[in-house]
Amino acid sequence: LTLAQLLLVFWIASSLLAIEALRRRVLLGFALGAVLSALATLLQVPGFAVVIEGHLGERLTSMDSNPNYVAFTMVIAAVILLGTALDARTHKLWSKAFLTSLALPLLAVAVRTGSRTGIASFLIGFGICLCFTREARHRLLAALLFVLVSGAMTYLVVKHPTVLTRFREATEGDLAGRQNIIPAALEMSSERPILGWKPAIYWEELGRRTGRVFGVRDAHNLILHLLLEVGVVGASPFLIGIALCVRGAWKARAQAIGILPFALLMTCLSANLSLTYIARKPQWLVLALAVTAAAATSRN
Repeated sequence: LTLAQLLLVFWIASSLLAIEALRRRVLLGFALGAVLSALATLLQVPGFAVVIEGHLGERLTSMDSNPNYVAFTMVIAAVILLGTALDARTHKLWSKAFLTSLALPLLAVAVRTGSRTGIASFLIGFGICLCFTREARHRLLAALLFVLVSGAMTYLVVKHPTVLTRFREATEGDLAGRQNIIPAALEMSSERPILGWKPAIYWEELGRRTGRVFGVRDAHNLILHLLLEVGVVGASPFLIGIALCVRGAWKARAQAIGILPFALLMTCLSANLSLTYIARKPQWLVLALAVTAAAATSRN
């Protein structure tokens, strides 16, 4: 039912986002909503900020959501704001400075969630925006933004070292259970490669094989999730659609819509390498934006 609703949102959004003025307002509206949520979390407004104590340190989350999903939402909004600030159509310097300042609370929350995937996916999306800045005056702005964002994130990581500790644990082989999940998921996929294990059933079986006798376990990877749930038959159309989105967003980088759709898509897809966001609204908004970019390229 959730996926059916998301497909409907995707279908409607992919048409509405073709209107440039509406597209910018929707993206900035999403980002502004995330900024308000980030500020409420940082200011510990009742009902927003929740601190989870772990053996590696504190992890901040908001409204009882998974810390990784909170980080995912924040970094998408941060890439939107920074990508818009770098866009040649954002002419006024004060607008660029304002958009950049709005990204700082988003990054603060993302770091404090302790999400390794969130930080890594942000660096990928932001890096793409920086690398495809063409005009000389915008290259100078890109360099300044790089210094500012790097400095802000370094300060945040030093002040709240949980994410750094978790990265260190990853280099030592502790991947928060993924070192056991991935081999078990690959084994299950090889047992039923054509049609998979069916929705929900695979969670229970993967949980059993990874030591959760009375619990469920997610595959923590979009491709593995698709193969386990619906097999090659079900995964193939979805992955072909993703490939078309990537192709269209990449081709549209030289058009008026710019590099932002591709940067956001890479942010989402990189996050899905170690988590599964197929049932999350921000990802479908980004996919709709990528389809819009592909349609703009086809018209030109």
